[in-house]
Amino acid sequence: MKQRIIGALLPVFLGLLPLAAVFINENSATGIILVLVLLFLLEKNKGKNYKKFKYFLTPYLVSVSVFILYALLSPDIKLGLKVLERQSPMLIIPIIVFCSNTNFSRMRIFLLSFLAGMLLISVVSFSYLLWFYENYSDWVSVMNDVQQANTYLQYKFPHLIGTHPTYWSYLLIISNIVLLNNREFHIIRKRSLIVIGLLVFNGTLLYLSSRTAIGINLLIHIAALALYLRREKISAKGKIAVFGIGLMAFVFMVNSPLFKAKIVSISSDERMYLWPVAIEKIQENYYILGEGLGQGREVLKKYIIANGDQRVNYHSFDLHNQYLRHYLDMGLLGITALLFLILFPFFQVNKRDVFKKHIICSFTIFYVLCLFTEASLYRFKGVIIFSLFSAVFMLLDYQKNVLAKETL
Repeated sequence: MKQRIIGALLPVFLGLLPLAAVFINENSATGIILVLVLLFLLEKNKGKNYKKFKYFLTPYLVSVSVFILYALLSPDIKLGLKVLERQSPMLIIPIIVFCSNTNFSRMRIFLLSFLAGMLLISVVSFSYLLWFYENYSDWVSVMNDVQQANTYLQYKFPHLIGTHPTYWSYLLIISNIVLLNNREFHIIRKRSLIVIGLLVFNGTLLYLSSRTAIGINLLIHIAALALYLRREKISAKGKIAVFGIGLMAFVFMVNSPLFKAKIVSISSDERMYLWPVAIEKIQENYYILGEGLGQGREVLKKYIIANGDQRVNYHSFDLHNQYLRHYLDMGLLGITALLFLILFPFFQVNKRDVFKKHIICSFTIFYVLCLFTEASLYRFKGVIIFSLFSAVFMLLDYQKNVLAKETL
């Protein structure tokens, strides 16, 4: 019994790690990483597991190596090292995942810990939202009148629990990916719990109204439905249920004040203001060289100082595009390493196995698209989310038949 409890600690802390990074702060996530390192040192067969899975560590090693190179070449090494510091989980977490004695039972504990935490956060956050509305309804009305829109309560929602709506949306999408692939891995044994989870996570995602996240989530659900129809014959009642849920989601989405406001503002989104400037600077470097790690932001800052800032609502030097950020900082080598990193899981999928590798395909589609509107791999919590789930999903997919036969 004692050994089982000790063995469960590592996957439990892995499950808590992304929640701490997104919903608490970076310091708490760093503390959990230190605990994970200590637990990892107690693991047996680390060398044997490394030899078995070292191939899967390749993209993470390549990515961090390019960051190190451009940190050293940066005109401002201190700034480069500051950016590089955030990349430490990109190596530490995959090493822990692949080199531990990871079997199906431990992966199940990890995913259940993560899903349970996400479900609890959703319930608590909506409870807090109701409390806020009941106690500050007059203030909500005033703010809606000032903004001339009924968006304040939705806008306030993530701020009530002190988190960023984009990264919360990312975790909700990953939760959906796990639940939609439950058939392959049998993480949750009761279908009713899967339905409840999908309703809660999708409802929360729709209320957060992150445009990119909702679009990606829709694609992932369409792919999951296509896969289900390919495998199973759906009954008339099932078709009606699917249509009904889809219709309710659509009605909720189009009637969401914040979502409608965000859709209307797409053409004038000020976060894309600096994209042409970044492309121009990349062109000046002959599409080969980079400015140096962390220097892209400084280049954009100098441009704004020299030419003025025409933006009204959004004043920042963040490109909100990981591809442009990588290319501007680290040139052709940087963008190549980034593409290798995010596409590597998909490279492992045989064309004939695409329908059998839905979890890998969904995760790859998710990250390929989300990096167009967010430079999340330059943020500590973004690095944690990608490195953890890309490693876990690859390991689950690679060993699903073997791990299912093993015990803790």
